Amino acid sequence: MDIYSMSDQEAASIKRVRFLAKEISEELNNVPSDRLVIIFPSSTNAYPVQICLDDEFADLLEAVVRLRKEQRRSGQ
Repeated sequence: MDIYSMSDQEAASIKRVRFLAKEISEELNNVPSDRLVIIFPSSTNAYPVQICLDDEFADLLEAVVRLRKEQRRSGQ
């Protein structure tokens, strides 16, 4: 993303999102590893912050992430 072509408001929003992402990431260290947190833009989702407490679903999503990483490595 070219920071020189965006407005001051866009640049400030990206800077704030990065700051908040670091804070959220640090706080997630205190959440059990079998939990999953998904954050969506509030304008595109009725529930912008979703916390998955279901171990089975979290395991499934972790498997999908692993599969996608393996596919990228193999060039598929």
